[in-house]
Amino acid sequence: MEILELKKNFKIIGIFVASLWVIFFLSQVLPLQQFGIIPRTTFGLIGIITSPLLHGSLIHLISNSIALLTFAPIFALVESKGAIEKVILLTILTGILTWVIGRSANHIGASGLIFALYGYLISFGLFKKHFAYMILSLFLIMSYGYMIFGVFPTLSYISWEGHLSGFLAGIIVAKLSTKLEKKT
Repeated sequence: MEILELKKNFKIIGIFVASLWVIFFLSQVLPLQQFGIIPRTTFGLIGIITSPLLHGSLIHLISNSIALLTFAPIFALVESKGAIEKVILLTILTGILTWVIGRSANHIGASGLIFALYGYLISFGLFKKHFAYMILSLFLIMSYGYMIFGVFPTLSYISWEGHLSGFLAGIIVAKLSTKLEKKT
């Protein structure tokens, strides 16, 4: 693992989370919230990219910031060199799945990405069959296992579809990643 790559990834994580805060405050005066994922609509396709940047409330932003600052550095440590590309893939796949399966609503927030990181990290160790990664997966399941309940319908203003899409995207990308590693 290259230290410079890790530093770069940590810097990007900080910039991303800071950007969420700037965008949130901008959304208090500009109608940015409309750019979430609106399933099965042409306009809603833009949300595949923009929805993780938008948050409905300060509490929403705070909880997603804390979760990102928890899972993103772990992901950066595990992936180091290909982390940015995989986060982009996770974001796009999560957005597409949400656009396909989501109920007719405006889906916003970084929680789909958070669930994607979580799904990736807990399944990566199992797919890779590497002891240290399996221990990490087990630790995350034991520490954050309650997150699995977020993929089920609960409150109407929470996009469980985004959570489920992210979780599935994380597992899919982890599986593809380990398959590609075995081929090279």
